[in-house]
Amino acid sequence: MNEDELYQRLKDIDENENKLKTERDFIGLIKVFDESLEVYDSIDNFSRRIPQKAYCLARLGRNDEAQSILERVREFAFFEDEDELFRKVTLVSLFISTDVSDFGLMQINTIKSWLKDPKASKQVTEIIFDYKDIVGNIEPFEPRNEVKQTFFSDELQNCVFAAMGRNDEDMIYYNRETNDVQQHVQGYLSSHMAEDSSYENRKLADRIMSSDASDPIVEGVHFLIRRLLLVDYLEEFSVLSSSYDALLDFVSEFEQHISNEYGDMINSIDELVFNNSIETILLQQLDKWFQSNEFDLDTLKDILSQTRKNVALDYLCDINE
Repeated sequence: MNEDELYQRLKDIDENENKLKTERDFIGLIKVFDESLEVYDSIDNFSRRIPQKAYCLARLGRNDEAQSILERVREFAFFEDEDELFRKVTLVSLFISTDVSDFGLMQINTIKSWLKDPKASKQVTEIIFDYKDIVGNIEPFEPRNEVKQTFFSDELQNCVFAAMGRNDEDMIYYNRETNDVQQHVQGYLSSHMAEDSSYENRKLADRIMSSDASDPIVEGVHFLIRRLLLVDYLEEFSVLSSSYDALLDFVSEFEQHISNEYGDMINSIDELVFNNSIETILLQQLDKWFQSNEFDLDTLKDILSQTRKNVALDYLCDINE
């Protein structure tokens, strides 16, 4: 078979495959996959066709044959990405172990979750070509254009700044695609910018209680918001206070105060995150300083506000660069 004949044969196989998938002809598809393996004997094609054939056998209830065929993917495991191999085996095994008519939330949500995952969705649609018959009209993940935002509302800036004081355990992300701040809680994303926070919390609770399909964290879309160090906050505050020597003296005094306050827990204030506790101490000390110094209150409020704004904007601009 010359190159042109091979190309035509493979084209005919693809056309027949698409037709049989539309007709949900699992028996016909098994023959097509066998023909494809015979015509195009390569590791890539083997890795693709074996799980597809095993899936069709499982859908026909020929589970022993499906399991035997599926075991063959391990023959070329050395050439496979470990995660991809795991997903292939897991997807087909769902149908070997349980008939579709008996699928519960676990099986359905596994498929739904992987359909939304950038790394897994291609494997799901390639193997479970009739997934919409099983989980409904769920759209699989498609590579998204790199959306870059240029408008950052005051609300967004405040949310980002507040999130920078998060604990290590709090997974709070900036979603560049939707220009939103979202927290990942037990596998589900919840917006910090929702108009009705009570409704957002109820929706999150309902999803957790009903074991809904989880939300994947997508690289290039979700960015874990960095924790703001106290020294970085004070640096920005000092830049904006550079025309006021008395305020710069306050910064030095505050650094010493914090060192004394946390001296038993840290080696240096470089370790401290600018969280709610630190901000409360700062404002308390700043209030004492203000009572003892003649300084314009509006100017002081502007510096504090602009510090928050600059820190948040620097972060958002960097992400959207």
